[in-house]
Amino acid sequence: AETLQHLGQQYNIQIKIVDLVQETGTNHTTTTQQVSSTSVRMHLANGDMTAVTNLLGHPHRIELDPCTSGDVALKGNTLTLPRSALLNQPPADGTYDGILAASLPLTISDDPRQDRQLSSSVQQVAASIVINPDEITLRVDVEAVPALTSIMEHSYQTGSLCLEL
Repeated sequence: AETLQHLGQQYNIQIKIVDLVQETGTNHTTTTQQVSSTSVRMHLANGDMTAVTNLLGHPHRIELDPCTSGDVALKGNTLTLPRSALLNQPPADGTYDGILAASLPLTISDDPRQDRQLSSSVQQVAASIVINPDEITLRVDVEAVPALTSIMEHSYQTGSLCLEL
């Protein structure tokens, strides 16, 4: 910790040392096991998203690249992608409630009277997410189809689609 703090000062980088997080057992007692990527992956493999969220401190995000395959299908309120679009570990096969999100393009002010500022917005839509051995299927409410279409158009430009579970 001291070395990190020293390097942070040397390179003008803010360093914050945090205490190790302990994993909470199923009977809500603290175990001596420290939170690790191995324990997160184990809970993901078991589909225990509550435990994953508790360990990470935020919902797990699945990153997808919709451009990896031509097998992406958007029909009505349903989007289907092949598993080959996955860029990180999904939870176990099953059905999950989640949020489909995309960061919309950054805009830069070209007005010379203003500082050049970057701004972006995130578009989100609630989805039911089904993960099976061959594909990932997302279903949104019919009212959310325009938002889903907008997110998909943007994701094809950026090559990135994010699901929060």
